[in-house]
Amino acid sequence: MILSIILIFALHQIKNYGVAADIDDVSGQLTLIRVYYNMPGLSAVAFKKGEIIAQGASGY
Repeated sequence: MILSIILIFALHQIKNYGVAADIDDVSGQLTLIRVYYNMPGLSAVAFKKGEIIAQGASGY
C-alpha cells in the first residue's frame, strides 16, 4: 500500500517536473538496511526542488 502511494506520487512528480539527468541509485544502501532489519523489501525515492535525485529498490 505504501509503495503504491510512493509510486503514484513519484509518477506525478515526473509528469509535472521531469526527471533529473543524474539520478543516484541507492539500491545498495537499501539492501544493507533491508538485511539488517530483516525486511522482505524496501524502496525509496528522494526529491529535491521537484526533481528526483535518488531512487532505489531492494528485495525478493
